[in-house]
Amino acid sequence: MQKHPPLSTQLSSMLRLMDDESAEIQKILRDSILENALEIVVNKNRLYSGLEGGEIAIFNDFLQQLHSELVYRAFGQLLSRSRDDVDLEAGVCIISYWYDRDVSCQSQQQYLDRIAREIGHKLPEGAGGVEMVGQLSNYLSSKESFRGNAADYYNPENSILHRVLETRLGIPISLSAVYLLVAKRLGIPLLGVAMPGHFILKYDDGGEEVFFDPYNGGRISSRTHCLDMLNQLNTENPEQILRGCTHQEILARMLRNLAIIYRSYANEEGKVAELERFLGLFGESKPEER
Repeated sequence: MQKHPPLSTQLSSMLRLMDDESAEIQKILRDSILENALEIVVNKNRLYSGLEGGEIAIFNDFLQQLHSELVYRAFGQLLSRSRDDVDLEAGVCIISYWYDRDVSCQSQQQYLDRIAREIGHKLPEGAGGVEMVGQLSNYLSSKESFRGNAADYYNPENSILHRVLETRLGIPISLSAVYLLVAKRLGIPLLGVAMPGHFILKYDDGGEEVFFDPYNGGRISSRTHCLDMLNQLNTENPEQILRGCTHQEILARMLRNLAIIYRSYANEEGKVAELERFLGLFGESKPEER
């Protein structure tokens, strides 16, 4: 099988041929960027290392021109390449890139790697679910000070991972995403639980089950308590909700939340239109608050 050169080498070769009059080369470069949208979004800073100064400037101009379409293609590629479930970390990185083209997904990864290493040193061998959840919650909520942003709940930055990592403030689903990404590095089996109007997590190793709430410092709840809450709200299929949700469902809910915030609290219909277009890839049209 013929091996293709790394993407940075391909881009560099095309960027060297760029000139204002070369519409054909511009189209080839544009198509190549969109065909590799997911890799470019997730590994943008690594790609820069294979480019020279002038090439970086041209590349950035293209990324700015193609920004919304690049994000759309990246989501499409993420969804099409997944066998069982999507890569949550790549998905939240795409959302961060949509919000801020200068974001470094590598910096996010390195920060999460560091947290996971530090928590891993504290986990005793053979720890059970309650102990694992306690160590994870204590470190993230107490030492790293991740907490709910009740004072400014509808700020869109509460839904953007790199801003949540910087400010330590978020809403239930974004704080849960931080826990999920750290837990994955540690091999801790966590699942998201999409409660109506709230989002929690559960530890589930096939034998032990522990429900807890990252927005409220990792407070543990029983299955009975969660079922009671769902039944009080007349929720359909409460048992199915408590089985947990997929990463794809988490990303769709994060996009819905952002669309609701930009429509109802920020009045930015341009962003709402982009978010609704992205949601279409997830099989959804207009968002409904829940």
